[in-house]
Amino acid sequence: MAAEPLPAPYRAALADFLEALRVEAGLSRATLQAYRRDIAAAARFFVERGARGFSAVDPDLLVAYLTARRDAGDAEASVDGGL
Repeated sequence: MAAEPLPAPYRAALADFLEALRVEAGLSRATLQAYRRDIAAAARFFVERGARGFSAVDPDLLVAYLTARRDAGDAEASVDGGL
């Protein structure tokens, strides 16, 4: 089952960020797909907790996301990479 689409503010911010990385940093398609996957997972976590966009994510919510990843068994390097 496919994940639900992100709300518009998240989709727009993610698209802008990935385009900047593609153009300015010249990242590979695989790297951009990994960034998209990781950022979308974080965004879904934030949406579930009421944040309407990335600008609404405060430090406590970010720490909660990182803690949830650790609690799910993600390796520390993966959690760090998610930042």
